[in-house]
Amino acid sequence: YDKEDPVLLQQRLDLDRYVEWTADLEVTKTDVTLDNIRRILVRDGLWIGNLLPFENPLSDEQEATLLTLGRYAQSFGFGSTVGNNLGIDYFVGPEGEIIITEINPRWTAGLFPTEALRRVDRKGQDAVAHFELIAVDQYAQFLDFIRENLPSHGSEAWSAMHLGFSPFHMAVDDTPCVYCWLIILGDFTAYLDAASALLGPPNMRNGNLIVL
Repeated sequence: YDKEDPVLLQQRLDLDRYVEWTADLEVTKTDVTLDNIRRILVRDGLWIGNLLPFENPLSDEQEATLLTLGRYAQSFGFGSTVGNNLGIDYFVGPEGEIIITEINPRWTAGLFPTEALRRVDRKGQDAVAHFELIAVDQYAQFLDFIRENLPSHGSEAWSAMHLGFSPFHMAVDDTPCVYCWLIILGDFTAYLDAASALLGPPNMRNGNLIVL
């Protein structure tokens, strides 16, 4: 390379040793605070949802790294009186080190489930927000199932919240299905077993891919 040429060096991470997370910061004109964090759930290279832990798993040093990044964005004029959202994608390494991969000065997909969870009693439970595939002719039955298991109405082990759906059909094993956006609190496996027993295949295709 000529000395004047820019050179971009990339590091390929071993995903058996690095775990992907994302965080939202609230940046005002004078302050930077951590709003929420989520672990990215990936299977076969595809994003299938987020784990939203009840307890903040960040160490003081890790949180300080993220807040420093928020102050860096703030130094360029990012932030407002009411607060702007700054999304940060990062990996946590085997020694607890943080590797930043992406910064998004905008609203993120994680804010909606985060705000929804703030309005219910989580009972100290972790939550999974993900997109599920449900057969079109069983969707009403699935909604009744979710309605019967809303937070404070479901079992002690798990509860569920329905956030929305896509009207576009997708064939799964020749069955027309639609995507729905869900939050499951508590024992995700117990929820999956109950939903699968009720609806059968090809439903819960995405949920069965999630490994916590």
